[in-house]
Amino acid sequence: MKLIRITTTANQLMTRLNTVFKQNSTASELKTEPLKYGECDCGTTNDTCTELIKIYEKVGFTLKENYTIPNFFVGCYLIDALFLSTLECFYNESCMKGLLEYFPPVVEPWTVPALNSSLSQANKLIGSIVDELMIDEWSAYANFTSYYHKCAP
Repeated sequence: MKLIRITTTANQLMTRLNTVFKQNSTASELKTEPLKYGECDCGTTNDTCTELIKIYEKVGFTLKENYTIPNFFVGCYLIDALFLSTLECFYNESCMKGLLEYFPPVVEPWTVPALNSSLSQANKLIGSIVDELMIDEWSAYANFTSYYHKCAP
């Protein structure tokens, strides 16, 4: 996975969601410009260029910032931003309520309870959680002594 991330950022490949570059076109030319997140832009610092995810409300022809999800980021490459994020909001009842207001139910009202804080740390990076799920080293040790002793082939 690390190789794919390094290759993607080194070659400045565009993502499907256009989180790296924006199109800036006039009648005579088409340009791509790096997007900015916070104080940096995706043309120079891809992996740490992030900002908090915000939920906006459309008021007329403008967008009004309505809600910011704590410690949950968007950035040049979504996987990098996700790995720098935490699940803090999902452990907080009021944060979950704020999120659910912006995701209307499809058929019937639905509730999503906050995560149990005794299961894991709310401020743990998602990247750390994923790293713990992966195998660091796979070592194989074969010892046939017991087999030969029991089965005597």
